[in-house]
Amino acid sequence: MKAIIDTEQFQRLRNIKQLGASDLVYAAADHNRFQHSIGVAHLAREMCTRIRSKQKNLGTTLKDILCVTLAGLLHDLGHGPFSHVYEQFRSELLSEMKKDGSLEEDRNFPSVPQDWTHEHSSLVMIDATLKSLGLEIDLSSDDLTEPLKQIGDGIDRMSMRVFKGDGTDEFDDDDVLTSRDFIFIKECIFGKPIPAVVEKLGKEQLIGRTDPRKAWLYDIVANRHTGIDVDKVDYFARDERRSLAQAGKINCQILYEAMVAKDATDKGEQLMICYPKKCVEEVLEFFRFRFKMHGTVYQHKTTCAAAIMIVDILKLADKYYTLPAGSKRHSISSAVIDPDAFLALNDNIIENIRNSTSADLKPARDLAERFLKRDLYKFAGEMNIKFSDHAMLQKAKHHPEEIVREICSIEGNHKDEDGNAVTLEETDVIVKFGSWHYGRKGENPLTAVRFVNREALCSSDEILTAHEVDEDDYETLLPRKFMKQCIRVYCKDSSKTDLLLHMFQAWRCNLETGVATHGLQSSSQFAISRDHSTAEVSNLERPRAASAVALTQDSGEEDNYAYTPIKRKIQDGMEEPSPIPLQRFHLK
Repeated sequence: MKAIIDTEQFQRLRNIKQLGASDLVYAAADHNRFQHSIGVAHLAREMCTRIRSKQKNLGTTLKDILCVTLAGLLHDLGHGPFSHVYEQFRSELLSEMKKDGSLEEDRNFPSVPQDWTHEHSSLVMIDATLKSLGLEIDLSSDDLTEPLKQIGDGIDRMSMRVFKGDGTDEFDDDDVLTSRDFIFIKECIFGKPIPAVVEKLGKEQLIGRTDPRKAWLYDIVANRHTGIDVDKVDYFARDERRSLAQAGKINCQILYEAMVAKDATDKGEQLMICYPKKCVEEVLEFFRFRFKMHGTVYQHKTTCAAAIMIVDILKLADKYYTLPAGSKRHSISSAVIDPDAFLALNDNIIENIRNSTSADLKPARDLAERFLKRDLYKFAGEMNIKFSDHAMLQKAKHHPEEIVREICSIEGNHKDEDGNAVTLEETDVIVKFGSWHYGRKGENPLTAVRFVNREALCSSDEILTAHEVDEDDYETLLPRKFMKQCIRVYCKDSSKTDLLLHMFQAWRCNLETGVATHGLQSSSQFAISRDHSTAEVSNLERPRAASAVALTQDSGEEDNYAYTPIKRKIQDGMEEPSPIPLQRFHLK
């Protein structure tokens, strides 16, 4: 393992932040993928070792444990700058190219398959890591039982093996890692058959471990069935400690109580990782904690604003900032398919763009300088979307530009404090769909986990049988909904944030009252002060159907706007929401 850790491919992870731009919100959340990968490798070995010691009939070997440990170590080699932000950048760029074919024609870089993910890049980087050690996976024949192919100077292929820790150098041939073992390592990361194996050997199934008793090994690092794996156990604890300054303890029960059993509802009787029934509440807490971390850390509104800004910088620079790869050069987006170019791609790219001198990079350079000063896009509001509102869900997910158009089409007399007209352009506004859940989107994640009854634990059966729990037994512990969906609105021009906030709230009120939004006049006068700290609005002739909104800001959280209806008396003694907005409001 030390030989792999010391390669430049693995050391690169020191310059990839685990949480992307979260350190702009949580100052201590600057830990990296290097630390996380070592933690996952350790937990993978611990979990495998404990299961092996408890269930000797599974035939788990030390080589199996080493392979799963290496899968944990190498699983994140394919992450780009700022981790998942880079994938967001590539996704948006690809979407824009589909809409406008001229964008792709204007590029002279290698094309990247549309379904490319960071797991694909991890496979490429594993091959590059082995190559740097003078080794290679041999796919020239169906016989995958030979040690790795020696292709140059580096370490001896026979040294890539299990070390028994008995102080001797003696080993059996079975202790040496083979091409099949490294295919197994890749399969543990990729979660399905490896493309190169399918192409060269015609094998469209997992071939790393074909013994049915060892199917559970594939679920240690990335659990295909339940989503409970050592990858999440590590980053939940690590991220909580570094961001929320809380305990950040490893969930020991998830590790120590895990066992292997066959699913009673699965006719194929595939073995999977299960838990004793006493752990139901602990498992549910694991999913609940996932929801909490996404809401408070991973998708924090300011973190998302920073991520959007990084994506914009990379899109502006993509054609002009190139990365060397031997005699070729790659764009930022195409570097994923070339390990030499990808090796040079890390979080330093924003500083590199800021320090560039190319005239073509000036727009990206200006935005990078703004980002490095933490002059981020401003959050202007959020609206939850009901599960029953299918039209809004489709619009938010696939056509956010329509929402931008509707917001900007709300007319009104908007002026700054000098009386100059202020116009909110569509290019000033960003609408993003957001969602986070317990692990299975809108479904109860507990239904995917299998539990072993006490009676089964005491039985003499060679292989345990696990069952799904009855949801009714735990209904008091379950939430009404397992998923939150919302749209968030951001403003690129900080001087127009108050105006966007006002217009977004007007748009929301129009939705609630069923008033058509396109071309609607807000019939209000909105004045923005020069320092953007106060705004004054006077009501003119707004239709009484729209409800009023008082705009405030929680003093303890930057840019966290709340809204409350303002009531006014009418002649018959009833109360009715007043037009928006009604009063002067201050942003502290």
